[in-house]
Amino acid sequence: MNPEKTWLLVPTERHVEAFAGASEPAHTLRKLIRTLALAEAPERAPTTPEMTRLMAAELLRCPIVQAKAFDDAVGKLRRAGTRAASLRAARLPRAERFAELLGRSDARLEELKLRDDREAAWLAAKRLAGNEHDVALEGGRAVIRGLSRWDGSTLCFIEALHAKLRREGGEGVCLELPELGPPPLRVAAHALAGQLETRWGEQNDHPTLALEPSGALEADRVTLVEAGDAASEARVAARAVLDALAAGVALERIAIVPVDLAEAFLEPLRFELSRARIPFVEPRGRPVIAAPRAHAALELVRLARGPIVRDGLIDVLRVPGLAVERWFSEEQIGELCHELAALPLRVERTPGELLTELDARFAAAPDAANEASFAKLRGGLARFLAELAELGASASREQHTARLSALFDGLALLEASPRTLSRALERAE
Repeated sequence: MNPEKTWLLVPTERHVEAFAGASEPAHTLRKLIRTLALAEAPERAPTTPEMTRLMAAELLRCPIVQAKAFDDAVGKLRRAGTRAASLRAARLPRAERFAELLGRSDARLEELKLRDDREAAWLAAKRLAGNEHDVALEGGRAVIRGLSRWDGSTLCFIEALHAKLRREGGEGVCLELPELGPPPLRVAAHALAGQLETRWGEQNDHPTLALEPSGALEADRVTLVEAGDAASEARVAARAVLDALAAGVALERIAIVPVDLAEAFLEPLRFELSRARIPFVEPRGRPVIAAPRAHAALELVRLARGPIVRDGLIDVLRVPGLAVERWFSEEQIGELCHELAALPLRVERTPGELLTELDARFAAAPDAANEASFAKLRGGLARFLAELAELGASASREQHTARLSALFDGLALLEASPRTLSRALERAE
């Protein structure tokens, strides 16, 4: 090891390319972790995300789509260093179930001579805690740049790396955080530094923190806009894209980077981009709950719980191929959604308020020719809302499950008709 050499660690290969030709060659932190984990457990092959999902589906005896949520939860537990014994000590039913799943997963991995790749950082930290000489470590000082979120395993690895470099006469690890210009961003960076300082405050020798000025996020290059809610934020993002396109920026040079991949923000963003007719692609792919029918099923549960949110009701009614013949005809759906969208009321706080607003809208511009049509629309909506209210009535879990299953079956929500699939294929082409 050369104590005078500095080693730059970055999040992705894109960052490595950005530092190509610099005096300090860059490497990805993930690659270093994988190299050390392989050296610690060479007899076990690392898993892939597909492998762990398949294993979870096998252990739980459920479809892969349902197993994904459990597999993600197991991944978070492994990254946090949680063991089955710790979960059982909590003496909670949910913890007991996850403890059983973790234990069975460990046994299955042992049988297949595999290791969960989400535990790689713990294995790498264990390797660094030993006395083995690792050729992967090329310098006496490591600078970690560009990372802004760490789980328990990554922080443990960083601390083990610092201790290893210090034992061998190096300076250890330095975490570089950006010193941002705009006040809200600067506050966020300082808060992150404060969390790390709290963790390392009682240690005599710990990684150092450095705030480096960021030219890419200076105040003259960044505009901050405060939005009241997710929908407003989505409209601001769509407006920014339209302004950039009007200024001559190529579409493929525009990226929207959400801070959180929660559907509560992504769904309004997709809607606003589609309404503005802006083509977009999600590199990560849309999660299962973003599918129209899955989204509608969850929205129905929220509507039954109350209050009735107008936009959520419209989202459900607009799902292609929904079997709503009990309440409306296919031609009436578009008209009803149009009338509901024009109402000033967004949330029904008291039962019947939405119908009252609909009556007031028709009374303001009565049309004898459309009176019969309106009466059918209103009657169908009243029956639909009454069934939702029945779903929200107090009952046991088994009764709620039976009621929801009956409604989903009645709406044909869990199956797609050939006509709907044909329309989807035509639209895709």
